[in-house]
Amino acid sequence: QEPLHTAFKKKSKVKKVESTEVAPESKQRKIYVGQDRAVLLRISTSKLLELMNDDDELTTSVQRLVLLCMQEKLTRSCEEEDMRNSSIPVAI
Repeated sequence: QEPLHTAFKKKSKVKKVESTEVAPESKQRKIYVGQDRAVLLRISTSKLLELMNDDDELTTSVQRLVLLCMQEKLTRSCEEEDMRNSSIPVAI
C-alpha cells in the first residue's frame, strides 16, 4: 500500500461512478451519533484511496474533512488543557 502523502496527490483525470456496491442487508448496521442522531458512515480506506486517485474533487473534500477534524480535535484538546490548568490551586 502506498504512503498516505502520495495517495493525496492530485490526478488530472476525473472518474464518474456509475453505481455503488451495497453490502447485503444482513451485514448492514446503522450507527446513530450525536443529539440529531446522524448516521455514522463506515468506509474502506483502501477503496477511498482508490477512488481519490481518480477524482480531484473527492481528494480535495477528504483533505478538507481531515483538516477540519484535526483542527476540532486540537481545539478540544487545548480547551481541556486550559480547564485542567485553571482548576489547579496555586499556593501563595
